[in-house]
Amino acid sequence: MTAALAEKGAREALPAPDPTTALPGRGIRRRPRRERAFDDVPRWQIYLPLGLYLLFTLVPFYWMVLFALRPAGSTSLVPWPLTFAHFEKVWNERSFGMFFENSMIVGVATTSPASSRRTRWSRSDPGSRTRD
Repeated sequence: MTAALAEKGAREALPAPDPTTALPGRGIRRRPRRERAFDDVPRWQIYLPLGLYLLFTLVPFYWMVLFALRPAGSTSLVPWPLTFAHFEKVWNERSFGMFFENSMIVGVATTSPASSRRTRWSRSDPGSRTRD
């Protein structure tokens, strides 16, 4: 037991190798830093187009939520007071619930056979396919 401890202490006492020094026959090669295309571009030239794109993609969602939640006839850009009358009208008067139910039936009817077919195919011959 003491020999094992002495050997462990001897290993810990050794200095750590310096990673910058090259060993004989095995030089440490450092990759040169590659220049990237955006290294010299100022940050504003990157963030300005990204900000414009973000604005371009998020404004339609804001517009949709605005028209859904503000009262009819309001021209405010802030939907206050909030109203859910439009949702109520669509679900109850326009029979959106029936359309939603039909969509769910079609979705389940087309997905279930394809899913079961995939499951049967994968169990039929487990050796014929490769695993990812």
